[in-house]
Amino acid sequence: MGGAAPASPPTAALPPAPRFQLNNPIFTRELLTLLRNPRSFLLLGVSLVVSAGAVLSNWPADVRGIVGQGELSRQIFAFFSLAQMLILGFVVPGTLAASMTSEKEKETIDLLLTSPLSGDTIVFGKLLSGLGYLFLLGLASLPVLMFCSVIGGLSGEDVLALYATLACQGVVYGLTAICCSAFSRRTVVAVMVSYLLVALEAALFVPLAGDVHASFSAAFLASLPLYLIARHAVRRPYNPVPKPPPKQDPRRDSGLVLDPNAFPDKLLLPPPREGVLPDGVNPVLAKELMAGINGSGSGFVRALIQLGLLLSLLAFFYGLSMLAGSYTKRHPADVFHPFIVLFAMTLGPAIGARAFSGEREGGTAEMLCLVVLPRWDLVTGKFLAHLRVVGTLTAINTCPYLAFIVFGADVLHLAILIALVVSSSVLSISVGFWASLSAPTTIGAMFRSYGVLFLVFVLPGVAALLLDDVSAVADVTLRVLNPLRAGDIRVSTRGAVPWDDVLLLGVHLIVVGLGCWGVLAYCARRFDRHMRLAAER
Repeated sequence: MGGAAPASPPTAALPPAPRFQLNNPIFTRELLTLLRNPRSFLLLGVSLVVSAGAVLSNWPADVRGIVGQGELSRQIFAFFSLAQMLILGFVVPGTLAASMTSEKEKETIDLLLTSPLSGDTIVFGKLLSGLGYLFLLGLASLPVLMFCSVIGGLSGEDVLALYATLACQGVVYGLTAICCSAFSRRTVVAVMVSYLLVALEAALFVPLAGDVHASFSAAFLASLPLYLIARHAVRRPYNPVPKPPPKQDPRRDSGLVLDPNAFPDKLLLPPPREGVLPDGVNPVLAKELMAGINGSGSGFVRALIQLGLLLSLLAFFYGLSMLAGSYTKRHPADVFHPFIVLFAMTLGPAIGARAFSGEREGGTAEMLCLVVLPRWDLVTGKFLAHLRVVGTLTAINTCPYLAFIVFGADVLHLAILIALVVSSSVLSISVGFWASLSAPTTIGAMFRSYGVLFLVFVLPGVAALLLDDVSAVADVTLRVLNPLRAGDIRVSTRGAVPWDDVLLLGVHLIVVGLGCWGVLAYCARRFDRHMRLAAER
């Protein structure tokens, strides 16, 4: 009775996934994860403080008779708009630059790629989650904007134009961050490259803030190629299984190869050492300098160096145009000094924020804790190595302006330039060291470093530069504490040295030195506790 076996019923093929899903699971999951993160609420509070500070800093002291002053209302609204654009440029890369790299680092990228979700669904889900959070930030800032309506002179069309422009910028910034995240293997590299590209895009979009049609046109032209690149990149095959690294020169892994016999590499590295280390030499300092690998995401550091040289030329030529124009008596230092300070504050955390967190992530934190070496020598050795790198790279960008003041025999501005390079480098590395010791990861240390530098130094310094009238107490405080204002020294036409401004610059250097000493002392005192707890986790 050997009949044939019954045929198995045919299996139904899965229906193809729609290209665009209205109920996007990526959007739901990413937005819920983002809103449940305590940092999102902290960032919301910080954005409200920045928005309120931009409005209240321009609020008149005498509130009597302010109703009907349309020009004042538009001035306050302009500062509010600038604050919203700064918040947008800070939030979007930090929110979306980890959209794909986090999947790779958590080894869930294979699950995402084998799902029936299309590339369009993934890109739109990731992008809409970030834009949804930005919508909440904009909605929370509306009560602050209502202060301008109290004065009058502000129409609803101006408000709609502002938020339409912010939406256009948010789409472009978000697609840029997703592209960087899709092509990067590490979150820290994706975040740094995203911030660099977003800063360049902001320089193009901010001048178009008042023109909605121009903003829409620029956003469409920029977002279309970015979307096509992101759509292709998110579906690329990727294997997150860790593999043993190939045996090769470890310097090649970082992308920043330094030759101690070449210039200007020899400024960053000491000459090759032969034999044992001499007595009295800090071994940590020698080790950090001889390693030849400086910074996290050295591709970003290298790009920042090259971009800094280009921007230094642009800043110098712009300063010369101000000097040659008949409409102004300003000195090129008014442009070049803030540029140098901002460059050092950008480069310092990119290198210094990895000082201790890199040891944890590299699995050498426990070994470093077992080293029989005074903790002060250990911390200062790392600090001097990082200071040599950041200070040298910052000083290289002063070459165009340096030639101008040397040939002009301007000794005062030369001394001011040297003081600003030192103070801004010391300040940025100190903040990076504090964040690197306290934060569990390098990316967290960078966020803390840039957040502190932006809120405490950059934002008040830029606000003081834009404001016409600043009180005497606030001006002296900024000159003492903020390197963006410390170099604002005016030389009269008769050549008389303004000793009051020079004295404030000297006090600024003393304050920065004492602050740096306090941060290093804190790091030395808390070194074992932070490093051992991180190693145990």
